Amino acid sequence: MLGRVLRLVRLATGRLPLDLRSDLLTPTQLDGIVDGRIDIGFMVRPDCPPPAELVMHTLLVESLAVVLPDGHPLAGYDAVPLAEMANDDFVSFPADSGSAVRWLFENACRTEGFQPRIVHEARDTGTLLGLVAAGLGSAVFPLSVRDGAAAGVTVRPLAEHPPVEIVMVWRRTEQRRLVREVVDTINHDFGSPQRPGRDPEPARQGGHSRIPVVQLPTTVR
Repeated sequence: MLGRVLRLVRLATGRLPLDLRSDLLTPTQLDGIVDGRIDIGFMVRPDCPPPAELVMHTLLVESLAVVLPDGHPLAGYDAVPLAEMANDDFVSFPADSGSAVRWLFENACRTEGFQPRIVHEARDTGTLLGLVAAGLGSAVFPLSVRDGAAAGVTVRPLAEHPPVEIVMVWRRTEQRRLVREVVDTINHDFGSPQRPGRDPEPARQGGHSRIPVVQLPTTVR
């Protein structure tokens, strides 16, 4: 997803400078968009409604996946039954981080009747993938994590679990032409249907030319 979004951002902005950021957790992104520090964010749809001043548009609907160390007994499965990992060690985002992925992961485990044994925590995806590659545990992410997965890990979809929504978020009152062009270009390319009651407002023209700040989807958390 990262490469696709970068290509679309460049298509919409040409050679204009951008402030591109990565690896911010969902609460930090939402706060930053509300107060104007971030213009556009990408994340897993949170389990609670977003602030009223934000628009949240679904780009992708995809499976949850488990990231396994190479050689894990379940790495040969086409889809991994999470219940078979009840005795495994896991790595994940911190419990107090507000990570939507952490919440989805723990909820999926509860559905299978167990509490995951989380032995290491980290706030960025790269570190968590490195921990998996080192054999220190497995991790659960949206399936698109496979696009940036490092050597030493195997990514497999979880069997029989509801899909997750990857969303783009921006301010409802945004009037800067460049930001709106980025939003419209990405929405048009992904072509994903809006969920009922969540339609974005029409693009507005005008506004000043501050460099857009885009939180890139290297991680959706």
